[in-house]
Amino acid sequence: SPYQIGLIDSLEHIQNRFIRMIGLRLGFEYRNVPLNALKLHLNLMPLHLRRQVTDLLFLKKLICSVIEAPQLLEGLDFRASRQLRHPQLFARQHYTTQYLFHSALPRLQRLANNLPGELDFFSAGSDGFKKSILTCLDF
Repeated sequence: SPYQIGLIDSLEHIQNRFIRMIGLRLGFEYRNVPLNALKLHLNLMPLHLRRQVTDLLFLKKLICSVIEAPQLLEGLDFRASRQLRHPQLFARQHYTTQYLFHSALPRLQRLANNLPGELDFFSAGSDGFKKSILTCLDF
């Protein structure tokens, strides 16, 4: 899962080439394919948004024990909030290296903390939760 802008752009470029190939099949010229219109028509989200949605769905399934992985669940640092002004679900951690900072569990926790407080990981089903994520991410 790339976190550097250059790597994300490389993957996005591959998706754009794929969309151009679909545009060729639909009768457009290669350079004149309306990428954004075809993305909307095919209901394709940008790759970084798809990654965020799948990460949050994985985190929800992990928290709700749909995925049974006690070792991963131990790695989550839940925050017992004493103040109502700080609705973050996970405690903030400080990491000594970029590698640790961008590894899976810290990335999932940061992503969940950046979402609005009204998004509930414990109540909605997966479909309703996915719709809530998409509205929070403005897609």
